[in-house]
Amino acid sequence: MKSRTAKLVGLFVASVTMAPLSGCSSGSDLEFCDDLNSDKFCDDDGSTYNPNSYLIKDGKKAGYVKYDSSVSSSSGG
Repeated sequence: MKSRTAKLVGLFVASVTMAPLSGCSSGSDLEFCDDLNSDKFCDDDGSTYNPNSYLIKDGKKAGYVKYDSSVSSSSGG
């Protein structure tokens, strides 16, 4: 059974990934990356990611949301 936090994070990620389909986004997509060596940088390109925003697949962390300077943090849509 999943913990409540895992369910909430899963719902948050699902809602964020649906944002581009809702018309509130200006064409930006989320990018995910792995950090298998836990050095706080994406393994594929060395970019930074948000350690508090991650994708859960089959009950495990499947990737972190990369930081993107072109994505606005505004909640208006």
